[in-house]
Amino acid sequence: DAARTFNPVRLARTRRAGSLRIAVLGGSSTYGFPYGDSISHPRFLEHRLRAALPGVEVEVANLGAMSYGSLRIARMLGWVLELHPDLVVIDAGHNEFVERVAYQ
Repeated sequence: DAARTFNPVRLARTRRAGSLRIAVLGGSSTYGFPYGDSISHPRFLEHRLRAALPGVEVEVANLGAMSYGSLRIARMLGWVLELHPDLVVIDAGHNEFVERVAYQ
């Protein structure tokens, strides 16, 4: 069931020189709830960067998950850094009350 709370993410194992990789972590608004990843803010960022940087391979990994707050995001961070992103964006704060209840 948890797999349905994440968007599928596919990144190349090796990166071309000069490419740009960004990892975006957060809760449901990052995930794209209720409409999906195609209209999420990580996707908007990816489209804007591709338009602004023609010729640069841009990868934006939407790693948002339903109801994730800073506790679970922090646990993901080590794995995310193994993807060797150039930038990590963390959208957190609005799910802290959910995690307090879930982890009691």
